Amino acid sequence: MFSDYVLSCPLHLLGPKRTWITNPAMKAEWSAVSMENAFAGVLLGTAVGDALGLPAENLSPERIRKTLAWRWRMRFLFGRGMISDDTEHTLMVAQALLAHPDDAAAFQRALGRKLRWWFAGLPGGVGLATAKACLRLWIGFPAHRCAVVSAGGGPAMRSAILGAFFAAAPERRREFVLASARLTHRGWQAETAALAVAEAVAFAVRERKEPAAGPLLSAWRGLLSGAGVAGPAFRKWRRPWHGMIPYRNLCARLG
Repeated sequence: MFSDYVLSCPLHLLGPKRTWITNPAMKAEWSAVSMENAFAGVLLGTAVGDALGLPAENLSPERIRKTLAWRWRMRFLFGRGMISDDTEHTLMVAQALLAHPDDAAAFQRALGRKLRWWFAGLPGGVGLATAKACLRLWIGFPAHRCAVVSAGGGPAMRSAILGAFFAAAPERRREFVLASARLTHRGWQAETAALAVAEAVAFAVRERKEPAAGPLLSAWRGLLSGAGVAGPAFRKWRRPWHGMIPYRNLCARLG
């Protein structure tokens, strides 16, 4: 059922004219099949990575090395993996995007309705900010007024599919990512993290390969500058690498 959902999403998302791709040359280059693979890869990759990493959630890199010194494999319970709210939120974002790919406000309202019923199922491990926002949704607050001040990672965990869908439309990518983030969280940290994840996925989809650290760091610095927080710490991250290391190594060095 999950795989059927994943593979059916892109066909509806693309539409006959792929109007969300604004660059004419890119429209010709990106076939429906290639974009279907990209969307399916983001959704399946989110689910697989979520299930693999769930046993190590909230553990520091050092703690993982000391206590979980094994090869990554499914091992949440009896050799099986389990997804968490990371995947659930990603799927809800994809469903809301299916319904409203051209209207960020309508997308936000649709996502709010889905989050409200998701919260009614008493999900385990829900973040405090998300819980408060969902309670506000149930009370009757409009979607655009439910967010609470928080630097949490909820918006970041569900923004990857938005980066893939709007890979060639940076303004709309930002608009929809912020609509998703501001449904539950208010704060530059949460918003910037969500934008950074979407930016990384957009890079990967456009380049059709793992992006190098250099272009990503430049894009992320722009996000931080927009939030008014880029400074010496970011310059210290950038200096040793010169844009030559892979993205996964960059993430490992940043912790």
